[in-house]
Amino acid sequence: MIYLRTTATTDNRPPARQIIRRLERYPNAALWGFPIDRKRMLANFDSTVPPNVDDEEELTRLLSDYTMRVLSTLQWKCNQVWYSGIISPKQVYAKGERTGEKTIIAIIKSTRREDKFAPPSDKVEELKKVFAEQGFTEEPGWFIATD
Repeated sequence: MIYLRTTATTDNRPPARQIIRRLERYPNAALWGFPIDRKRMLANFDSTVPPNVDDEEELTRLLSDYTMRVLSTLQWKCNQVWYSGIISPKQVYAKGERTGEKTIIAIIKSTRREDKFAPPSDKVEELKKVFAEQGFTEEPGWFIATD
């Protein structure tokens, strides 16, 4: 008879690990981060568009530039508060969304949800302020990556 020196877990899954590389090798990876409200993004964009721009292609280009600028700014500011080395925008699956997907700024990538990888509560509060400055007030949480 063999006795285990450590207690057995009730699930036979390996321990969660942080992911520091691309997600392709990890289907359904867990991401902890802040959702980006598309309606808020468009409302913020509309307030920056010059009134004399009517060309559809020009508006599309301006929206793309604006989105990249906002996401880059958020990434930079997040790294100033809590550096994780992987902060980036990601498409994630979100139940209840009409399209089934939403964009988040991923702060943590992991093989599965593990709260010990999330930033400390004081840093989460600072990160919330960074997002609130841009008008994004949804709470951070865990999401499943779609890419």
